[in-house]
Amino acid sequence: MEILEFKFDANQEGNLILPGFVNHQDGAYFYDPANHSWIGLRLCAEVKVPDSVVKLTRATLKTRCYASGIMMKEVNGEQVQMTQGEIDTAIDAWCDARSIA
Repeated sequence: MEILEFKFDANQEGNLILPGFVNHQDGAYFYDPANHSWIGLRLCAEVKVPDSVVKLTRATLKTRCYASGIMMKEVNGEQVQMTQGEIDTAIDAWCDARSIA
């Protein structure tokens, strides 16, 4: 499976929808508010992914999450940023659940 960084499309009514090249059954993860991008999986090899869409590996997904500061956890009722080790564990679990090398 291919990991993609993408932005939502808008339908005719102006509602946000997943792009057609993203696996709709799995959804969108790891939102980055700085650039309004999400992480998802490619639907299938037969569907074209635009050249402008960033393709990630497990390692580059971790780097994206370290740099963006988007991975948060609750500690004593407050949201705090995860450590790199915690991010690694979360991303590894997400990738392993989807059989991503």
